[in-house]
Amino acid sequence: MNADYILQKFHITEAEFENELRGMYSTSFFHIYTSGEYLEDLNQLSVKDRGTFIHEYIHYWQNIGTLWGLGNSILFYNEIRHIVNEIRRSEEIKLPLNISFPEKYAKERLKYEIGNGTNKDEIFKSKSIDLSKHMAISFVDKPIGTGSIPAVYIKVYFTDGNAVDISLGAHIIKESMAALYQSLIDPETPHDDIPYNLVRLLCKKNYPDLADNIQLLICACYASLFSMRPGETLLQLLAFATKEKISNGIDLLSYHISNSTVMTSKHNNSISITECFDEMVDCFLQNLRDNLMSPLDYIEEAMNRVRISTGWLPLITVLNEDIRNMNDNLNHIIGYMGIPYIQAKNGIYHASTVQKKLNEVSVDVLELNAQEAVFLYLMGKTPFRCCPLYYMCQGGEFEKAECFDAPWEGNECSFTIAGHFLKEKKIFWE
Repeated sequence: MNADYILQKFHITEAEFENELRGMYSTSFFHIYTSGEYLEDLNQLSVKDRGTFIHEYIHYWQNIGTLWGLGNSILFYNEIRHIVNEIRRSEEIKLPLNISFPEKYAKERLKYEIGNGTNKDEIFKSKSIDLSKHMAISFVDKPIGTGSIPAVYIKVYFTDGNAVDISLGAHIIKESMAALYQSLIDPETPHDDIPYNLVRLLCKKNYPDLADNIQLLICACYASLFSMRPGETLLQLLAFATKEKISNGIDLLSYHISNSTVMTSKHNNSISITECFDEMVDCFLQNLRDNLMSPLDYIEEAMNRVRISTGWLPLITVLNEDIRNMNDNLNHIIGYMGIPYIQAKNGIYHASTVQKKLNEVSVDVLELNAQEAVFLYLMGKTPFRCCPLYYMCQGGEFEKAECFDAPWEGNECSFTIAGHFLKEKKIFWE
């Protein structure tokens, strides 16, 4: 089976096929997908492509450099490990997988789902918020285990007359933060109001003194991601900044990091955000050492550089610099923080390296991304039963008939190596 067979089977054009595959690409833990071009020197990119890349790089940083992002990623890879162990105990595997997770994982996943908030962006595409209407804020307790978590809801009215209650959580905060940062590079790029403009528009209605302070809004969004209740924390930070007349976002962030604590089951009490994040980084690195065949290279270096205990947050610090030097500053910062695996819209991809091995690819990142691809495939989250790594092999020597329906079979490739635990299993689609 190959791509031509898929075109005939589903009666679609090659362009429709490519668009559908592209739809499954997104920035994840150590993988950046940019819908524009990519060059290592950002100054050589168009303003539009430069802004697009920075938007996705901010997401990459949110994933590895915040309590919310790193905690979510740790849970994700714990789920992968659980699935691998279940598969190893089974002789027969039905796809897509329908595996029950232990209660501790299920409870943790529910906590992240509640805190993530509204994330169905497509239903709000091209809808404009009516700023003549009040944006009321309410809290609803969501049950989880024997307790509950407050979810933040915002009543939003659209210019078409419709209204909806939006759950303000990590998803909207992350997208708003990335769009705000992108606007510093490319202020002309349009964004849908939900999720990209919601934080700024909420401020226009409820915190008007902050609405035009892009630097402060970026810092408030970032600070809220060091909480397991990001929506509630963001509102508290915006209210605090308004009351105390704080105009410098870095001051607001520093106050939050210095004066907030996190309750952990490990300590059975509250510890500082800095201590909690360092412990989380250590835990994640040890988990990867135990589960990856490759020695840690880029991943360990990158994780050590985003520790807030270093006292330096370059992508935040640069916000206090002259905006005219933004491109050069970002080049230096990204050079320091590192480039993970990058996949560009034009089919080009760039593997990560670190300073100590400038001419060598960091295999740990490739293996981690391949593990994620195997997980997504087994859970039935890719179109046409297509290997998520197909873009790497399409039209090349590694493309094979098994890329569709059975990528664990055929000639050795990234999928077969990462999915080695599937060998000698009876696998079929339901």
